[in-house]
Amino acid sequence: MQHSSKGSFDNFLHSKTELRPGNAVGLIIQSDDGKYLLQHRDDKAEIFFPNHWCMFGGGIDHKESPTDAAIRETQEELGIIISPDRLSYITTLWFDFSFENAREPYSRIFLAMAISNDEIQQLKLGEGQGMSFLTIEEALTRVQIAPYDAMALWMYHAKNRLTA
Repeated sequence: MQHSSKGSFDNFLHSKTELRPGNAVGLIIQSDDGKYLLQHRDDKAEIFFPNHWCMFGGGIDHKESPTDAAIRETQEELGIIISPDRLSYITTLWFDFSFENAREPYSRIFLAMAISNDEIQQLKLGEGQGMSFLTIEEALTRVQIAPYDAMALWMYHAKNRLTA
């Protein structure tokens, strides 16, 4: 597990690489022992939050549902096939880029699923520099996690504390 003493935005703050936001899905994947599976993103200037830790998931293709995107991304990035009934909706975070003439806000939809020990043994990293199961404390305080994923992970972890 990598940790840098640099600030969270130092490694790409001055990049001029064009970013193309779009709707995406993030998976909160939790093991039997309560740890969360996170991906260490590639260190590429053309992606959001390079070299950060994040949830597995990715862009939602045109006419693809968030559930279908999560299933596809899980197969591409982890090498396992999951069924839709294993996924539960958690939240949606919206990002409004209208100040740059974006036609509409973009969403990051978060779904959760449990992963069995048998499946853990079958995982094959298909994207990113690495992956690790982290406690909530490790995920939110010891690694550089993408801010939107940190928010959703905290919300999920604190769900029993949230009241309507």
